[in-house]
Amino acid sequence: EKYAVPCVDWVLEGIDGDDLVRRPKQTVPVTNLNMITQLCSLLETLIIDHPRMSDPQILEAVFIFSVVWSIGAAVVQRPDNQDRDRFDSFLKHLASMGMVDGDRVSATQLPAKSLYEYCFDTNDGCWKAWKTYVQSYEPPADGQFSKILVPTVDVVRS
Repeated sequence: EKYAVPCVDWVLEGIDGDDLVRRPKQTVPVTNLNMITQLCSLLETLIIDHPRMSDPQILEAVFIFSVVWSIGAAVVQRPDNQDRDRFDSFLKHLASMGMVDGDRVSATQLPAKSLYEYCFDTNDGCWKAWKTYVQSYEPPADGQFSKILVPTVDVVRS
């Protein structure tokens, strides 16, 4: 109620409380039913049988992370279209939590940078920048082009 309905309304209709704002562009059209289905699937994957989910602050952080990567997943971010930044601001406003800058942020706060740049680590109970998961590049020993995979934030995120 606090996050799902307002976020779906913002993405699909441009409704921000009592105001109408410009609807964000999406990479592919997504329905409200599809957004909520994705949200439930992601939540189910992250919280089922996890020992830390009895902590309401951890659960809320997991929910926010899931909202970003379900309801906000198809929102476009390009130099000429900053809709992910707008969604990030909208979601942070809904959360009404303090913000901290850094590669690790506790569950009681949100990252000051974009939520799209962070993953909520359920084992450590904190937000971690995706870039902290990027391993250093080691070229394949045999030098085969087909075995080259350069680790980047986008590789880790997907």
